[in-house]
Amino acid sequence: DPKHANTMCNYGLVLQAQGKDPSRALEFFDRALRIDPIHAPSLGFKGLLLHNSFRRYAAAEEAYQRSLALSPSDGVVLSNYAHLIHEVKRDAAGAEDLFRRALKGSPGHVPALSCLAQLLEEKGDVEGARGLYERAVASDPTHVGA
Repeated sequence: DPKHANTMCNYGLVLQAQGKDPSRALEFFDRALRIDPIHAPSLGFKGLLLHNSFRRYAAAEEAYQRSLALSPSDGVVLSNYAHLIHEVKRDAAGAEDLFRRALKGSPGHVPALSCLAQLLEEKGDVEGARGLYERAVASDPTHVGA
């Protein structure tokens, strides 16, 4: 259905997962947003694509912020935004805050647990990091990052 935002968003996700043509995936996220300009998932996934595939950090940050304005407790978007904040802005404290917000809404979110553990480890908080790694493994023993 070319007028259904979720369909367009989901097709963009399929294309993004295939990794062959990020421009085409971006086109489908944009189609979803033309149908529904406040479709939070499309904004979040568009942010991730802009961040990872295109390295368009300012545009990615804007998409993440717009998505979070609509869905402030979305653990996936919070975690992805935290990666951008840490990677690009070198703001470990800001990233830590975003990972903690993600875990407040999704306590078993393995990527947030693992990434926050890494941040704590970098700060020298080995015991705090160990506890988060243990929670991550308990949540998903098969998760490679955990």
